[in-house]
Amino acid sequence: MRNQFNILGYLIEGLLGVLFGTGVISLLLPGAYILHQADANCGYSLAGSLLYLVGTVGITLAANVPCNDALARLDPDDVQVRECRTDYVRGWTLRNHVRTTAGLTAVLTFTLALC
Repeated sequence: MRNQFNILGYLIEGLLGVLFGTGVISLLLPGAYILHQADANCGYSLAGSLLYLVGTVGITLAANVPCNDALARLDPDDVQVRECRTDYVRGWTLRNHVRTTAGLTAVLTFTLALC
């Protein structure tokens, strides 16, 4: 039986392609700008790539995924789950705000790189 706390994680596995596909593009885009001597927009491309890779993908892999996995291992009937869940939500929400801000800022800088 799957843990009730992590069911949503299984339902949205398809979004991993979007998350990591954009990450791959973020790795390739600065190189393309550098090779094509697009020096005026290169700074925006590099900034957008760093924001996305560190602020979105990095936080997801380094903090949120391990936190989700730890919560999924808990027994839902255990008395201590409520306390763990409260700590989980507080930390996860803060990291999610950082990820969202980094992602939106990356979109802005990628847009500026195209102008």
